[in-house]
Amino acid sequence: MARIVKEQAYAVKRNEILDVARRLVDTKGYEQMTIQDILD
Repeated sequence: MARIVKEQAYAVKRNEILDVARRLVDTKGYEQMTIQDILD
């Protein structure tokens, strides 16, 4: 059975993660960035 996800909540969380990832790439660089950096 497929999981039901509220589209708006999903979109908000996704955009937050992408914003953090973009900032980290700008400050640390792609090669130095880790998934843990994004999660923190």
